[in-house]
Amino acid sequence: MEGATFHGESMFFRFAATLAILTLISIMGIALEKQKLSLKRAISEQHYQLQALAEERSQLFLKTQQLGAPPRLLREWNSSIELTENRSVKESSEATPPLLEWRLKGAGEERRNE
Repeated sequence: MEGATFHGESMFFRFAATLAILTLISIMGIALEKQKLSLKRAISEQHYQLQALAEERSQLFLKTQQLGAPPRLLREWNSSIELTENRSVKESSEATPPLLEWRLKGAGEERRNE
């Protein structure tokens, strides 16, 4: 009978060891799942922060463009005025167009003939 009792105790020991191993594996699996979820949460939060920063960057970029526009427009406007003034100086120094010159010559000759 002692052999049967020993055999029953060894079966109980094996069952308890198997149950303990399965419990430890389950606890480790739960811990890994919790760690995975916390990492996913951190990644999700970082994506949200990235989107918020991208939105803020685009708003700041737009604001810098708006604030930089008046000086840039003034520079362009001043350069266009300078170009226009330079053209008008060149045009005034050049001879009058042929059609106007012809009319002036014709009008002057008629006056001289009268």
